This record gives sequence, C-alpha cells and structure tokens, in this order.
Amino acid sequence: NDSILALMPKEYACKSMREAYHALPELTGNFIHDFENALSKNEVCYRDFSLNIDDETHWFNSKITPLFNAGGIAIGFSQRITNISDRKKVELAISEKNHELKSAHRELKEIIENTSEIIFKLNLDNQIIFVSPEFERSLGFPGSKIVGKTISSLIHPEHRQRFENELAEARKTGKSTTHNIFRAVNRDGIDRWFNISAKFVRNTQGAPFIGIVFAQDISDLKLTMDSLSASEERYRSVVNALGEGVVMHDNKGLIIACNLAAEKIFDLPPGGALGDALRRSNITAIKEDGSPFPMQEFPAAITLATGQSIHGVVMGIYKRSGELVWVVINTEAVYYTSDHTRPDAVVASIFDITEKKRSEETLSAHTKQLQNYSDKISGILDSITDGFIALDNKLEVTLWNKVMETETGISQYYATGKKIASLNCFMLNDAVADVCREAIRHYTTKNFEHFVPEIGRWLEYSVYPLGEGLFIYLRDISARKQQENLLALEKRVLEQNATQSASLNTTVDYFLEGLEEIFPGMLCSVLILDDDGKSMRHLSAPKLPKD
Repeated sequence: NDSILALMPKEYACKSMREAYHALPELTGNFIHDFENALSKNEVCYRDFSLNIDDETHWFNSKITPLFNAGGIAIGFSQRITNISDRKKVELAISEKNHELKSAHRELKEIIENTSEIIFKLNLDNQIIFVSPEFERSLGFPGSKIVGKTISSLIHPEHRQRFENELAEARKTGKSTTHNIFRAVNRDGIDRWFNISAKFVRNTQGAPFIGIVFAQDISDLKLTMDSLSASEERYRSVVNALGEGVVMHDNKGLIIACNLAAEKIFDLPPGGALGDALRRSNITAIKEDGSPFPMQEFPAAITLATGQSIHGVVMGIYKRSGELVWVVINTEAVYYTSDHTRPDAVVASIFDITEKKRSEETLSAHTKQLQNYSDKISGILDSITDGFIALDNKLEVTLWNKVMETETGISQYYATGKKIASLNCFMLNDAVADVCREAIRHYTTKNFEHFVPEIGRWLEYSVYPLGEGLFIYLRDISARKQQENLLALEKRVLEQNATQSASLNTTVDYFLEGLEEIFPGMLCSVLILDDDGKSMRHLSAPKLPKD
C-alpha cells in the first residue's frame, strides 16, 4: 500500500531488518520480537504503534503472519500495516471521558460520605432506593434496613401528614420551595430534628422519575436555639433552624460541586455556582469585627494552598441582594492520588448562623437592658431612707440596701446568698423569720411593730410575699411610737388624778415613771419650794437614789 509506505519512516520502509534496527531500534526491535513470536509459536502477532508525522500523531496496526512451506518449515513472514488513526482517536476520547466520569463519581462519593446531611434517593412511589452513610450515624439504623420503605415512615406521626403534603408539592414544582423542620426518632427512642428539602429529577418529557431528599440533623442547633430563646419565648416563637451547605473546589479553585443548601445560603440559582472561581472579585466578605476578609485568608484558599484543615471560621458574606449572611466554614483537603504534596480538591461545609447570631445580639442587648434596669433599681433602693430586704423562698438574702448595711454593720456582699438566721442580725430575729415563713406559706402580707432594744428604737415591719420569695420593708417609727405612748400616758395620768386617793405626789410619781419608761435612759425629778420659801426638796424622783 503506497499510502501506508509513504507514512512509514524512510529508515524502515524497503530496508533490511538489520538496517532498520540500526536506524530505529525501538520500533524495529518491537517488530523483531513479534516476528520471533510468530515463527516460534506459529501464531499471528498484532501490535498498535504511533508515529509522529508533521507534528501530528498517527496510529497504525501491525499484523505479522508466519509463512511455511509444504513441509511445515518456516520460510518467512508477512507484515501488514493498517492506518487506525481515526479509530484510535475515538478510543482515546472515550477513555478520557471515562476517566472524567470516574473522577466525578469519586468527588460525588466524597461529598456524600462526608456531608453531615442524610441523602435519600426515591423512586416514583417515594420508596427509598439509596441512603447515604450519615443516616446510620444520625439515627443508629443501618441504611439497608430502610431501603424499600417509604420515606414518610421515618417521620414522626405528628409531622408525617405535613411532610407528605410538602413532598407532593415538591414533586409538582420540581423542588422544595423552602427548608422545613421535621421530627424523627432514633434507635434509642430519642427525638431527632431534621431540616429537610427535596428535589425531583425529570425525564425528557418533563415528568419526575427520581427524587432526591436532603435531611440535615439540626438537633444540637435546635437545642442551642431553644436555650438562647428561653428568656424571650414570651415575646416571639423559636427561630427556625438552618441547614448546612457543601461546596467542593478543584485544585484551581473552581467550584465543581455545590448542594442546594449552599445555593440557598448564597442566593444562587440551581447550578449557578458550578465553574465559579474561588477568587472571583465580586464577592464581599467581612470578619466578625466588620473588617474586610481578604481572599487569601478564605478557609478554602488556605486548605488548597497548604492542605491544612480549617474549622469554625466565622465569615459574613453579602449576597447579590445586599443582604448580609453569617456562616461558619469548615474545610477538608481531598486527595485522589498517594502524592499528598498538594490537595486535588477541597470540601467546604458552610453552616448558616445568621439567625443564631441575631439571637445572640438580641440576647446581649436584653442583658444590657436588664443590667441597666437592675442598676437603676439598685440606685432607687439605695436612696430609700428605710431598710429594704429581698429574700427567696428559702429565706436567703437576694437584696440588702445601704440602710441595712449602716444599721446592722453587715455589708450587702456578705449578706447576699445567706439565710437571715445565719446573719445573727438583731433586726431579723427568730420571730421575724417565723412571720416571713407564714407570709410565704399563706401568701399573705404581714405588718407588725417590734421594739429593738439593741438600738433602742421601734421598727415597723411590712412583709410582702412574691412568687419567688418576699420583700421586707423596715421603717423607724420610734417618734410616732413615743407620741402615741405620751398621749396614752397623759390619759392614764388624768384618770389617776381623778381618783379620790390621788395626791400630787402619787400623780407626779406616776407621770415621771411613765416618761422614764417611754424614754429609756432618761431620769426624771420634780423639785418644789419648801414652806419657808428658802429651800428646795424632791417632790418625785422615781429612779434617783434615795440618799
């Protein structure tokens, strides 16, 4: 074939084997090996080989057939060379595509096995035909146990009908319009909460034939959100839990995989992130303090450059709409080969914490507001000129104002948290404690007066019970009490003086004794002039020595 001979090297065509081997040892050596095999084994030998002709690779097939005489003695061989370049190019293209498909399969498998979301694959009857390994990690059941069952059988009965309704709506529209929260029960009978979304793959006629359901276990997040919202649950409902996004970058930083949660976080259309560059210039990111987040400090960029895993990086990202979304990013390097010098890809998990961050900021603002209220109340209580105490139901001090500090010498720091009985305070004796217990037990206000000999004053106690304890208000009523006692003494003196046996001496004695009783520490005496008008003598002095 002249066309084939024209393509063959001139050092080989029409040359002896010795000449050809001397000029082209590699090519000719392979042929010689085939010649020897053909003669020794009496078989046809085939070999594909390539030649670079005019900077273009051409592929050929060599067929060597042994020749024998009538007696069966080898007398030579024939070689047929066929140009197979077109066929070979097709085979190489198919091989390359197969490699790409295998690579994509490995990447998808990496995502499925490492994502914290459970991924279900459904048939047209909503029966599970595949479930990812996260199912067993989350609920404790082997995935093989639920293959063939309807996915709604995993949902708690209280949520099952709503789930079926939303799954049916997703089948009509092609995907869930939002992420929804459903409850399931794990192997130990403990409730687990999941953020679930669905998407249905359609055939060429537009009809759904495969369903993909993503379930993100948000039990820990829900517990955290419930805890943060406990102090505010009277004012608003518990905030919705959020899903986790997964993004994979290749070794050039291009996004090669992105799940639905990530598309929702970044406000992207389905598949809109694929092929996007890690270092695109139109992304605006900030740190927690509001400063710019440099591209070279992005977790995925660091992992891609160093292979180092990054965890718990908080980043604020502005969506195209201008909305700021806060996320926590974790990254892991992916290696396809044993050479770990540089990652072949990076998997990033992106958790939306926008609502959580807002809740923390609101909680912080409320805490500051409560602290301001507490400071104002403390200021008001400190300005009160009477004693004020707050106790819990165990009669332990929770508030002790400055008047109590001054009157008792016991500081608020020392008194707070202690039972009143352990303070040994003369103003809060056992009788006062009994009244407090009765007020708590019957949930009734108590008012009583008590003379405190340690300070020589009368105090009025007002005890007001509350749901978590009580308040005690102590007011000095010594002046009022003395006035009342003086009026009562005056009345008794007038009644004494009106009796037939009354005399000036007995009446004055009765009056002075009453004054000394009302005013402890006071000594009273009355002096009168003798009949001679020159000397004085005591008419009455109840507590003065007789001599």
